[in-house]
Formats: sequence, structure tokens, C-alpha cells
Amino acid sequence: MAEAEARNLLSKEELAALLDELRADSPARAAFGESTAARFVPLARILGEFAEDQSRALSTLHQRAILLSLIDVEEVTMREFGAILLPTDRVLELWMEPGDHRLLLLMGRSFVYGWLALAFGAKPDSPMMAVPERPYTRIEERFLRRAAGDLVQQLQTTWSFRSQVTIRPGDLLEPASFMAGTERWGMASFDVTGLSDLCRLRLLVPQALYGSDSADEASGEERAEVASALQRAVLDMQVRIRAEAGFAQVPLRQVAELQVGDVIPLEPSDVRGLVVRVEDEAKYVGERGTVGGRLAVQLIDSL
Repeated sequence: MAEAEARNLLSKEELAALLDELRADSPARAAFGESTAARFVPLARILGEFAEDQSRALSTLHQRAILLSLIDVEEVTMREFGAILLPTDRVLELWMEPGDHRLLLLMGRSFVYGWLALAFGAKPDSPMMAVPERPYTRIEERFLRRAAGDLVQQLQTTWSFRSQVTIRPGDLLEPASFMAGTERWGMASFDVTGLSDLCRLRLLVPQALYGSDSADEASGEERAEVASALQRAVLDMQVRIRAEAGFAQVPLRQVAELQVGDVIPLEPSDVRGLVVRVEDEAKYVGERGTVGGRLAVQLIDSL
């Protein structure tokens, strides 16, 4: 399967979460992983693809297995984000256009120094570099910016697969910048293996890029207006709907002997009428009919 086709396939978990979010009579939140709401599905999808793309790029460049894995997307306040920062951390401010959205990128110190060691010629079998607890030197900050720039370029390339965007680096910010503030952000956390014992990468995106599940924060029309191009791109994905009248279970030997004209008795399903499946998951009960000369199915109940 071509890469473009593979990326247009929704997993069962993603499909269930999106349908639960969009269905008017369903709860607003649905599971996607342990703590990610349905509204994060489009964001988690694109960031998961970014992790795969960046893993391939780093592994190819340094000739060793380096793996970025998206482990969670959760909503946090600026104050909560500031609480996880070390005094010596630096956060890179990013700007995404169109929309002039502000994003924040935190490269864990073990991630930075592990990448730095590879950049200066560490061999695949070299011991991991010890992570200094001191503040970054000026040269190390310059390297941090360069490494972050590579990540930003890959993020833009992957994101543009769904929607044309431009992402540019901004200022390096200190932890004190985030110790106050109640605005809420979506924080994606990545685990990184192959650089040092424990590496983390975190990316914060504003609500405008994933929406809100609070009925008090926005009406339906307002939520539609702030829906990002990324969300619309995911919701425009094609899904396969299939209606089945019944099923049969026969030995493989009999299947090998089937000929044109043979009749296969079907076992009726547990429900009356046709079972309508969305991506192989039974969702509705329907009746067979025609519309404009084409075969059709009318939905009469949900499962």
C-alpha cells in the first residue's frame, strides 16, 4: 500500500473516538489512549506521523536506531507546564501560519546532549553521554536551536501533508516565562530511545488547533469556525461502509471446490435486516433499496 493511502486509513480507535465526538447524543469525551479526548485525534494523528518521519530521518542520518514515539496528548495550563520544567531548560517558541498560532517546543536535556554527542561523531556503540546539570553554554544553545530547527522543518513537512502550513522558530524562553497563566494548551509528549537513558520531547499547541469539548466555551457555530484545516482534513477522510445480509462458515476444502452456480446458505445475523458496517465495525441496521437506479441501504436503527 502506498504511503499516502496508508495515512488516509483511520484505526478503529480513531474512528470510534471521532464518531463519538461528532454524534450529537454521545458524551463529548471519548478514549484515545489513556487520557486523550476525541478532539485530540486529528492532532495526535499528525504528530504520530511526525514521530515516524523524524525517527526515519535521525536513524538514517546517524546510522543507529533512534525512535520517537507519541505517548500522550493531554490538556494543561501554562502553570502546569512550567511546573515540569527544570531551571536550566529552554523552550523554543514557534509560530505557525496561516493563523499566526503560537506553539512551544521543549527538548529534554538528555535529548539535546544525546543528539549533540552524535553530531560530534559518537559511534553507534559509544557509551551514552552524561547529561550536565549546569545551564547550557552559548555554543550548546546554538546547537539546541539548530537541532530544534531540524525538528521544526520535519514537523512542517509532515503537517503540510494534511494542510499547507509554515512553521518558523522564534525566541528561546526560560522557565520563569511559564510560571503563571491559566490558558489551556494541548501538550504532546514523545518518548525518544536511542540517544540516552531517558529522553523526552514535548510540543504544546493552542486550543485553536484542536478545539474544546466544553459546551460553555463555544457554541456549535463557534466551534465550527475555530476547527483547524487539520481537523477538516481528517474528517474528510473516506471510510468504507458495507451492508451484509448474513454470513457463512465453511471448511476451506469446500471453498476450494466452489464453482459458478453453487449456492451458499447464509446464517442470518442476530438482527433483522442488513447489518451496516463502518470500517468492519457493525454500527447500524438497514433495509435494502434503490436510489436513482443505484443499489442503496436505508438505516432503520443503530447498534
